[in-house]
Amino acid sequence: MQPLTEDRKNTIEFYLRQGFSYHKITKIVKVSSSTVHKIRLELGLPARIDKGGRPKALTKREQQHLVRAVTVDGLENAVQAQQSLEQNLGKSVSVDTVQRGGSNGLVSILTGQ
Repeated sequence: MQPLTEDRKNTIEFYLRQGFSYHKITKIVKVSSSTVHKIRLELGLPARIDKGGRPKALTKREQQHLVRAVTVDGLENAVQAQQSLEQNLGKSVSVDTVQRGGSNGLVSILTGQ
């Protein structure tokens, strides 16, 4: 096996920094994925994490606000929790999202089960 030229290493580094996947880089530069991986480790670049799909409607902070609103402020249903979320954080979501988005047992509190 031939040693990797500086030009190829620089090309791989460029594509890694641009966020290309290992698969695309191997097709472009014509090297193995393990070679791309080794170069990424040598450069100290973080692993590329693809978070595909639709983003969550409620962030962790908003979910924590809902939990606090129900447990501390004494809100009794999802409609009140939704209104609290909109008034305090300016986040407009449906009642279904509030019911679905509950964490730490919030769903059962909001649905009355």
